Amino acid sequence: MAPRLQPFSPRSPVLRRTAAAMASLSAQFSNRNNLVVALCVIALLLVVLHSGPVNLSALPLSPTLPQDASRWDFPVYSKTLSPMRKVLNGTEYVYQVPPSPRAVIFLAHGCNCKATFFWDKHPECQTCCGAPEERAFVIEALRKSYALIAISSQNECWQKEDSRRAKLVLESWIDEFTLTELPLLGLGASSGGYFISSFAKVVRFDAIVVMIAEGRFQSVPDSLYPPVLFVHMIKDEMRAKKIRERIPVLRKAGIEADEIQCKEIKISDDFFAKRIPYIDVPTSTRLREFFLQSEYLDKRGHLKMDGRLMKWKAEMRSKGGQELLETLSRKSGNWEHHICEELNVAFSFHEFTSRPTGKIIAWLESHVKMPPKITSESWR
Repeated sequence: MAPRLQPFSPRSPVLRRTAAAMASLSAQFSNRNNLVVALCVIALLLVVLHSGPVNLSALPLSPTLPQDASRWDFPVYSKTLSPMRKVLNGTEYVYQVPPSPRAVIFLAHGCNCKATFFWDKHPECQTCCGAPEERAFVIEALRKSYALIAISSQNECWQKEDSRRAKLVLESWIDEFTLTELPLLGLGASSGGYFISSFAKVVRFDAIVVMIAEGRFQSVPDSLYPPVLFVHMIKDEMRAKKIRERIPVLRKAGIEADEIQCKEIKISDDFFAKRIPYIDVPTSTRLREFFLQSEYLDKRGHLKMDGRLMKWKAEMRSKGGQELLETLSRKSGNWEHHICEELNVAFSFHEFTSRPTGKIIAWLESHVKMPPKITSESWR
């Protein structure tokens, strides 16, 4: 698609603002030396303005870093995260475009989640809630100069009808930011994993990641289907079996397919502090001690059961842990969901996980022709 050009004209708001700024600048100089410097700057600006149309879409996109975060009425945990939330024809989406983006990643959430789970709360996304695993993946992808967009499903889980809506939003957003020439990647987890495997037949992705799902492959796609990476968890043996049956079938059809399996994690004293930004090490240690005393952990520090089956909050309250619950609730209105997510990741059965992010990105970059990474100083 041809870049959109925005020429300057005598009536251009940009030119009017520039002229006003130059007049104000000239008025501030009281001696001849300073005035000479000012006139040189003005002359240079006039040359630039007179040189013709300027391709604004080609200029580097700068992130809205929270340098004035002290004015916000909520804590800021990462200067990297600067989301923008919008709604198009009733479809919610959240995105962030770093300077000099190298690729685009479309993110599809799981059931009972939303696009807002991938970023922390921000003035431009007041409903963002920063689920710890999702935000960790986004932070790393942004550091690799990937532009990201997450779209919310219409209902609790993704449905076939979401395909048309998501395609409209994705293509409109790519056109808006002139990202058409960049590699298009997709990642979906659980319900989003099933969705992305079907969506890849509607939208031309360069590669996709299907997380904690075996995908929808009732019929074997043709060789134009993108390379697919399955990310699943060690305790979900049934899904692992289906994935390992599927991979050779896809490969035989000329489709590159691989897998990453995630193992269980030991819950150490700093386990929650490393993953949830508002939990400090003392609070994390108290949480571990509670799970140990409640016999949810074995001697190695591994969970004995799926976090979804644990009634730990009620048990904590009944065992005198009300003060700890109140401490957590003061930190975040989403603390319970965040702790549950990390328990699910530790048990390693079924959860969005950022643990293999480095491996996922390395796999994507080995299967897709990527532009070189250019990091702006303001983005470090």
